[in-house]
Amino acid sequence: MRREDFGIGSLFERVRDAVIVTEAGSGRVILWNPAATRVFGYPASEAIGMLVEALVPEYLKEHHRMGMARYGERGRGSYVESEEFLELPAVRKDGREIRVQLSLNPIDLKDAPGRYGRYVLAVVRDTTQRARAEEALKESEERMRGLSDAAFEGILITDGAKILEANKAFFGMLGYGPEDVIGRPALEFVAPEHRDLVERNILTGREEPYEVVGINKVTSMSTRAPWGKAFSYRGRPVRVTTVQDIAERKRAEEEIRRLNGTLERKVEERTRRLAEREGQLKDLVGRLVGRLVAAQDEERRRVAYDIHDGLTQVAIAAHQHLQTFAESHPPGSRVEPGELDRALSLVQRVVREARFVIEGLRPAALDDFGLAAALRMVVEELRKEGWEIVYEESLGTERLSPEAETGLYRVAQEAIHNVRKHAETREAGLKLTLGGPHGEQKVRLEVKDRGQGFDPLTLTRIGGPGERIGLAGMRERIGLLDGELTITSQPGEGTSVTAKIPLKNAKRD
Repeated sequence: MRREDFGIGSLFERVRDAVIVTEAGSGRVILWNPAATRVFGYPASEAIGMLVEALVPEYLKEHHRMGMARYGERGRGSYVESEEFLELPAVRKDGREIRVQLSLNPIDLKDAPGRYGRYVLAVVRDTTQRARAEEALKESEERMRGLSDAAFEGILITDGAKILEANKAFFGMLGYGPEDVIGRPALEFVAPEHRDLVERNILTGREEPYEVVGINKVTSMSTRAPWGKAFSYRGRPVRVTTVQDIAERKRAEEEIRRLNGTLERKVEERTRRLAEREGQLKDLVGRLVGRLVAAQDEERRRVAYDIHDGLTQVAIAAHQHLQTFAESHPPGSRVEPGELDRALSLVQRVVREARFVIEGLRPAALDDFGLAAALRMVVEELRKEGWEIVYEESLGTERLSPEAETGLYRVAQEAIHNVRKHAETREAGLKLTLGGPHGEQKVRLEVKDRGQGFDPLTLTRIGGPGERIGLAGMRERIGLLDGELTITSQPGEGTSVTAKIPLKNAKRD
């Protein structure tokens, strides 16, 4: 039997479904198209003449034989008599089981002159991939449903209007069962005043969270926070929305805000009281320290006058006496060699040291003529020692308070001492001015040198304890006057020490 006998020609070769013709009684294959080879793996040369039973799984072979017998007896019907299209398992040549959709049709063909035979035309389609996809989809939906039911937040799927599916948490929020929710419009569970907002967010595809008031079975109103996202579900566009009941959270937040407000008021009140006490303590400490500094300066003044009226006067008298003695003993007198010269040298040294101590403890010019004059005398002494120093001042004859004059003088004294010891230069500048940029009402003292400079970050690590105490003393003195002390320097570019005191704190009462 050839395919031309069926009148199908080349169509038999081109059809995409497998077409198989078998003898009705024996089930022997007599026609087999290329699509059948693709589905079952048998080439036509092997398939022609084999029993179609070879394509049936072992566990269905008996069922297949019974169906073939019924077909032979009745002339129609198959494994399931009431169905024309079947979906059954089948076996490929390599033994792999597949799923096929099967359509059987009886045909009578002339197989000899004057005689017709009965055959079966089977059209077969491989549905393995579709079945696997459907199974995977089913498993995926079951997993999604399991995850959804395990979530603490409510999850629902809508088609834009009606609720298609929802999880247990969503039903729990509403107080309804699935039979009361599925198929109903989602907006029925939203407070009327918020329905327009929900519809706008759905139309615009908003995915960010927003708050609405929902309606449930028990309390009629409950605060929610939903957000949604569009996606494809079972071949149609839907929107999945996550809903969180935040009523308790909002009540807790309100309570926290109330408690925080109470706590903040208490903290502010306590902070205010502490600030007042701190201010009182600072004022007390300032007065005590000021008195201590004043007492120290008073003691230094007393020592300075004692040295001036005592040691210096005696030393000068000794110097004059020895000078007279030297004049009355011309050369040739009997005197120990070098005895008087050494005595004169020692006495002169006492005089110099006594004056230096006096100036260091308390310069008389500071009390008599003020800060500007005292600093000018310091500059003149430095110039006598060979220093190139520029002095600028705009204070004139104006006098400052004793505390301000003493504090600024001590800063200048300490800064010059540091230049002498560390800067390795004798080029410097000293400036004392009133006012400043932008109408600044301050007294400003600056000591600047052109020495080797240093890194300010190492300021606390250089020098010995005495030097660190000197820097701390400068800051303390200026701080007691509500002023500020700035030290700027860079290696190789010199150092600048600037002290600023508010004019209101520096004026003499």
